[in-house]
Amino acid sequence: MKPQILQNGEIRHPKKLPNEIMKCIGPLESNNWEDGNPVQTDSFVLTNEYPKPHYLVIDRIVKAYFFKDISWCLVYMITHSQGFNNMKIAKHLYHSSDINLENSYITRDKFLINIESINQTKVFGKFNLDVLTKELYEYFLLHRLKPK
Repeated sequence: MKPQILQNGEIRHPKKLPNEIMKCIGPLESNNWEDGNPVQTDSFVLTNEYPKPHYLVIDRIVKAYFFKDISWCLVYMITHSQGFNNMKIAKHLYHSSDINLENSYITRDKFLINIESINQTKVFGKFNLDVLTKELYEYFLLHRLKPK
C-alpha cells in the first residue's frame, strides 16, 4: 500500500519503537515573549519508561529545522495499561474507529517519535483532539489533586 500523509487526530499503528523515546513535558511558559505574552513551549526528556503502545494518536507533525529530511510526530499512545495514569478511552473522544477501544487507555503524556516509526499505510480511526486534550487536562487535575 502507498504511504498516506499523517493527519492530526488519526489513529495509526506503530512500527518497531526504539528502547528510548522522547517524552513531552509541558507546555511550559518560557522566557521568550511574543506580543507581550510568554510563549508556551514543550520540553522533552529521554525515557525508556513508557507503556507498550498498540496504536498511536497523531497530535501533530514536528519539523526538525536543522535536519530538513527528518520529521517527527508528537503522539498519544493507545494501550491496554492503566498504569502511568493513563485515561480510559470513552466513545465521545473519537469520531470513528475500525478497532475496538472499549478496553483501551490513552496516555496522558505525549511522546515525540520519528515518523519512520509509524505505519503510514492505514488509518484506523480519528480522535477529536480538542475534546481529548480537554478531557486529559481535567483527568490530570483530578488525579494530581486526589489525596493519597
